[in-house]
Amino acid sequence: MKKVLIFPGAGQYVRNYGSYDGVEIWLAGEDTAQIPVAEWYVGHSLGISFMLAHCGNRPDAKFILINPLLPQRNVFRLLWRWIRFFIGEGIQKQKRVAFRHWPRVARVIGRLIRVDVWEAIHNIPKEKITIIRGTRDSYFCDAESDVFLRSAGMRVLNADAGHDWNEAIARTVTRITEGRDENVS
Repeated sequence: MKKVLIFPGAGQYVRNYGSYDGVEIWLAGEDTAQIPVAEWYVGHSLGISFMLAHCGNRPDAKFILINPLLPQRNVFRLLWRWIRFFIGEGIQKQKRVAFRHWPRVARVIGRLIRVDVWEAIHNIPKEKITIIRGTRDSYFCDAESDVFLRSAGMRVLNADAGHDWNEAIARTVTRITEGRDENVS
């Protein structure tokens, strides 16, 4: 069993997330049918949709959701937010999957934006879910999302980050998965 398994954000490599094992959901030719069992499943952004659709029913698993795309928004609002994100924060070129994989990325995004993340979360006990929100994420997991999640009784931890993974998020994930967070069971 793996300790931690990463599901990267849209169009990104697992290697962007440090030394964690993960599922390369954005690469053409990658087999995503056999997802290893893990103690912690960590999804970032749209990778959360893939993670919950494939692993949300694993009874002993714990989940970390980093900057989830909640509340659910229509495709046009998401597209507008992606445009704003790429202009405002962006993803460094070396973090994006190679151009040859973009047709797969587009197809997978098309499927994943239809996943009802909120419904999937409701099928998991709240004590098994931790949400990490980048306090500077004004694109997807923004202040509106923070209020939405907290009002639903979700455990939300803040990290000094925008939408993309950074060292502050990495430290928070490590603290949680190593049991060094006083609120983690």
